[in-house]
Amino acid sequence: MSVPLMNPTTSNIAISNPSVIKQVPTTALSYESHSYISIDGDDEFLAMAAFEEWEGDGSSGDPFVIEGYEIVDEEFLIEITNTRYNFIIQDCNLTYALAAIHLRNATSGVIQNCLIVDTYYGIVLANVTGIDVIGCHITVHPTEGTNGVYLEFSDHCSISNCIIQGQPGTDAGIYGEYCEEITLYNNTVFEFDNHGIFFGGCYDMDIIENTLYWNEGGGIGPVCGIYIVESLLLFIAQNNITENMDNGITIEETNNVTIFENHISHNWIHGVYLEDSDYCLIQNNFIEDNGEGITSGPGCGVCTYYSDYCQIIGNEFWSNILTGITLSNSDFCNIANNYLNHSWDHGMQIYQSHNVTIEENEIYNSYGLSSGGPECGIRVQESNYTSLLHNILGHNSENGITVYMSDFGEMIGNTIFDSEYDGLFVEESSGWDISYNVIYDNYGSGIVLDGLTYDNYVYYNDIGWCGEYLAVDTWGYNYWNISGVGNWYSDYNGTGTYSIFGIAEAVDYYPSMSLYCGVTTPSEYEVGTTGNTMTWNSSALNPGRYELLIDGVSQGNVTWDGGHIAADVDGLPVGEYNVTLIVYHISGHWLMNQSTLTVVDTMAPAWTVTPQDQTLDYGESLSYQLQASDPSGIASWAVNDTASFAISASGLLTNATFLSPGVYYVEITVTDIYSHSVSVTIKITVNEPAPPIDTTTLMLAIGGGGAILVIVLVVIMYKKKSS
Repeated sequence: MSVPLMNPTTSNIAISNPSVIKQVPTTALSYESHSYISIDGDDEFLAMAAFEEWEGDGSSGDPFVIEGYEIVDEEFLIEITNTRYNFIIQDCNLTYALAAIHLRNATSGVIQNCLIVDTYYGIVLANVTGIDVIGCHITVHPTEGTNGVYLEFSDHCSISNCIIQGQPGTDAGIYGEYCEEITLYNNTVFEFDNHGIFFGGCYDMDIIENTLYWNEGGGIGPVCGIYIVESLLLFIAQNNITENMDNGITIEETNNVTIFENHISHNWIHGVYLEDSDYCLIQNNFIEDNGEGITSGPGCGVCTYYSDYCQIIGNEFWSNILTGITLSNSDFCNIANNYLNHSWDHGMQIYQSHNVTIEENEIYNSYGLSSGGPECGIRVQESNYTSLLHNILGHNSENGITVYMSDFGEMIGNTIFDSEYDGLFVEESSGWDISYNVIYDNYGSGIVLDGLTYDNYVYYNDIGWCGEYLAVDTWGYNYWNISGVGNWYSDYNGTGTYSIFGIAEAVDYYPSMSLYCGVTTPSEYEVGTTGNTMTWNSSALNPGRYELLIDGVSQGNVTWDGGHIAADVDGLPVGEYNVTLIVYHISGHWLMNQSTLTVVDTMAPAWTVTPQDQTLDYGESLSYQLQASDPSGIASWAVNDTASFAISASGLLTNATFLSPGVYYVEITVTDIYSHSVSVTIKITVNEPAPPIDTTTLMLAIGGGGAILVIVLVVIMYKKKSS
């Protein structure tokens, strides 16, 4: 299902006047007692600056600097209205007032490092542009305090690095109405009776890296860490929101909100609550232990109410009371890639919400501590066209998934295991495609189609190792196979049809076995050969691995594709072996088959190097290394002529005595440990000795040579004279 989205992008993270802030003068070391300051208009500002000898000229590059004052007990301690001059108010100690600082119709100002104590309003910004509040410490009046910072009709403003502390009876730490492009960054806001942060009727806000806690008084309506109403386009990211009464974050009548990477914990009702707010994204948040103060209705990690086209993606939920995620009357939402653990009732509840997609979530250990209906990993109630795709649900109280009075949905590719009751329970629902699910180890049944449940297609599911029955159909008119494909069952014996338990007497006409180890025949191979396998006709729809044991020794685990197995059994010495194949289902259940393997040695040794004939000079010793191999090992070497020759245990052939000239034929035999032998005959030739030298013959030969030399010289001399 595709979900149209109009999610915001971050636009206001930087404070409004970075160039001004970089030029702030050195902080004052001590306070100067001063009366209240009231400026109305540019002329008064210019005159007051001259009289007080304030630094700066009011330009953007050189703002007026109001600093180091201690002002006590007035209606407004510093009031600046109707000016376009640039200014900085810093390092002032402001105590007991209706508002410590009041800015109206002003632009381009900075309020920095001020200490504000016991005021009804710490800072009031009305109809201002480009005001940045930085590093202030604000504590409102203990009995009549209202807001730490109040904004109305203001834009391009920021509040950052401030500490804002409330008191019993106070309203909100930061309160804004009808503002645009506001950034709240790295503030700590706590102990207000209503909200840490409240904004209404605002557009384009960034609320980033704030810490909001102990906002838990008895305010009217939900009391929250952050409460946004009737606004548009917000980015709420990386805040720490904890121990607030009611909700961590409430978004009401506000579209296009991104809630990203926040830590939201121990809020009394919901972690995040959306009401009448469309196109919101809740992503990568850590949400835990919310709902401890619940008295009625669902307490949740995330709850949406009449909020369409929302996405809840990649969040981590722990120990939320009662439910991790609840959608109520919220259509076309997408819940994906979330991790939910230890929800007290349901992991997720979808109520009167249509066209919802729930995919690739992991939901574990939903306790089921509530009452009234089965508690589940996922409960879908009165919600049509729901898609449950590729979720993992394990160890949930009562049912893994419950579908009640919901039609025309699809439940495909889910894994449901170890539910205390049924893996999947469907009641008063029709038109569902239930396929490709893996359902196992549930204490009740795997799939139950209960009363008034009909016209559902249940096929290609792998159902195994559950309670008394794997599949139950009490109403009938459901289809347990389609186009020649049924379901896989762990208790199916491989022959005939499969009867579905229940008064409907439904039948799966094309069942298969969830896990089949198969059989093999005893095998034999020649030692030393390669490519030897033992084959089993195993099968599994959702295989895990297989393991081969030879005489009880594991040969390792092999990832299994669920088809026939050809296990490598090469490399064994001669002998008889017990061979065990264990095949595992993805659930961890296994089957085994045993057979025997015999490795034999029927072959004689083989010559590694073909023996060659040898020739020796007279009196030369023989030393010839023969080379043969055998998988079982060489036992002995032998020669037929032991009077003349000898051969060592390693195959070195030598002469045993002096060899006279002549030709010797020697048969060499090599034998393995199983008495298989091979022989070869080689010819060894011993040459005759060289004849002795005769001295008389030698002298005649030398003399004859000399006479020839003299004749040649005479002929040469004669020819020279003639010429």
